[in-house]
Amino acid sequence: MAGFIGGNVLKRFRLEVDWPNRMTYWEAGPDRDDRDLDIVELILRPEPDGSFTVAGVATRNGRATVDGVEAGDRLVQVGSLQAAGTPMGEIEDALRGSPGDMRRLVLDREGRGVTIEARVTRFP
Repeated sequence: MAGFIGGNVLKRFRLEVDWPNRMTYWEAGPDRDDRDLDIVELILRPEPDGSFTVAGVATRNGRATVDGVEAGDRLVQVGSLQAAGTPMGEIEDALRGSPGDMRRLVLDREGRGVTIEARVTRFP
C-alpha cells in the first residue's frame, strides 16, 4: 500500500443521505484529535464471518511500518482483544497508542499462528 484512508478521515462529519433526491448533506463537527493517527496501521478487510483479513500494511519511505505482517493474514488478537466479532472501531482503538508503544498481534497465516510485536507509529 502506498497510502491509506482510515475511518478517521470522516470522523468529524455528520452525514445525512437523501436517497429519493440523490443528495448527501455533510455537517462538520469539532476538530479531530491529532493523536487519532498514532496507530499500528494495518489495512483491514472485514469478512462476512466477522473476522478481519490484513489487506496491507501502511508504508513510510518505501518500508512497511509493521514488520512480519503479510497481506492475507487473519487478525486473531490485538493484545487480549479477540478480533472476530469485534467492531472495527474497537480494533482500531486497540491498535492506537503513543508513538513507540508496542502492541502484540496474533495472526493466522495459512492455519499457522504468528505473534508479532508491532510498534505504534505517528502518521502525519
